[in-house]
Amino acid sequence: MEKSRDAVSIANLRAAYAEAAADYLTEGKSGNQDIKKNVDLKGKKTDEFSGLGAELPFDLDATLTAKDGTAAPVEVTFSYDETNNKWTAKVGA
Repeated sequence: MEKSRDAVSIANLRAAYAEAAADYLTEGKSGNQDIKKNVDLKGKKTDEFSGLGAELPFDLDATLTAKDGTAAPVEVTFSYDETNNKWTAKVGA
């Protein structure tokens, strides 16, 4: 069951990332940006989403993989680093 919950969490993260990237591109912004999105995380264990997070097109900050045992929506900040051309996702600010 946990792996299926983690798969849902990963799908939700991918969807939020796509929205954040689209927001970044359509608003014509440049430079480093932080874009906040609400994401429903279903997993309840601290196991880095059953290893599924390694396939994401952005880096997972440790705050995203440290779960407290509850499945709940969280505010995820997608940060774009223009210098390194890289996105990172973390919980909160």
